[in-house]
Amino acid sequence: MLLAGVVLVLVGCGGPADDLSQLPLLTEDPLGARDLLGMELIYEFEQGYAMRAKPQYTEVIRRFSVGDRDPQAAFDEVVALARDSGWEGGEPDVSDEDHSMYWSGDKTLPDRGCSVRLAFDPSPKISVRLTVSAPPGWGCSEREGPDCP
Repeated sequence: MLLAGVVLVLVGCGGPADDLSQLPLLTEDPLGARDLLGMELIYEFEQGYAMRAKPQYTEVIRRFSVGDRDPQAAFDEVVALARDSGWEGGEPDVSDEDHSMYWSGDKTLPDRGCSVRLAFDPSPKISVRLTVSAPPGWGCSEREGPDCP
């Protein structure tokens, strides 16, 4: 009987399952690739949308080892690929704190963000974070965009 109560408490505390309907917008984007420009994938994270205490937006994170490539050239290639894939953003910047380089861009319908970061900790790594910053279906009913699910 005690076991049944523990199971009931654990099930009751869990939130709703993630809505994965937006995940293909990010995983099928060229920047969401697991083999980005031939670099070695060393970390990945994916989550769907869920409404918990606050919205948890759909997100994909990939981290790659730069390997023997020139870190600056690899970073520039990833940013060029982002722009060629329709991400709109400003110029890359350098962090005063740790001398990492970063770039960010966005797309609309639905609203999405992209960030690319080159860090040296201790070896050069490029991280890509893609996020859908709107709930599933938001903004798509009035103005259908090419990427609305």
